[in-house]
Amino acid sequence: MLPQILAVDFTHQIVGRDWMIQSLLPGVPAPEGFKTRPRSEWGPFFAQLGAITRQVHDVRGPHFGPITRPGFSRWSDAVIAVLQDTAADLEDADLDARDVREAVAIADKNRSLLDEVTEPRLLTGDLFTINCLVREGDGPLTITGVIDFDRAFWGPPEADWTIFMASRRTSPERDMFWTTYGPLSADPAAVQRRLIYRVVHLGAIRLERQRTGRLDALAESYEEMSEVLAGLR
Repeated sequence: MLPQILAVDFTHQIVGRDWMIQSLLPGVPAPEGFKTRPRSEWGPFFAQLGAITRQVHDVRGPHFGPITRPGFSRWSDAVIAVLQDTAADLEDADLDARDVREAVAIADKNRSLLDEVTEPRLLTGDLFTINCLVREGDGPLTITGVIDFDRAFWGPPEADWTIFMASRRTSPERDMFWTTYGPLSADPAAVQRRLIYRVVHLGAIRLERQRTGRLDALAESYEEMSEVLAGLR
């Protein structure tokens, strides 16, 4: 379901920039496919997405952190590094990062809570509807490909972007995700860790809105972050 890399060059010697050629996967982006299918077909899509995500999360890794760089032996170190990088990027963009800095301090005080996670698993980093391709034409709304794994990460499954997005809203169709993925832990420690993971993702959302010029939506990220931090306090 992943595009295959056919050729790549990062030397800048041929066209003066990095380039990569990948195989072409069939299908259209899922949000486009949703527009032409009845809502009754959306549930099976989310069930398939749950199964794919579970398959990814079952892969064990050698360390915590990005798969393309040296990692961390402790999960707390990886989380704090991401939060610190996010705060620095926000400040470089002239955005207020005090709430993310507070989250860094909270994560630091709760290292023992984070370090209850001891087994790194493969996280997609960016997989949800926008990065799924679905079959065109007749037949069930089937996922034909998944793309954009450049943010792949070693960590606990509950920290993945996919889990954050699947938990963000509820509906009969979206809830089919959990029928194949499985339920999240109700353990109080796991619930508390998921609040820290929400801060991580909300920081990434804020940066993305800044990058894409959606400045009118920036305030929402501060409001939601405030609610999450209140829970963590």
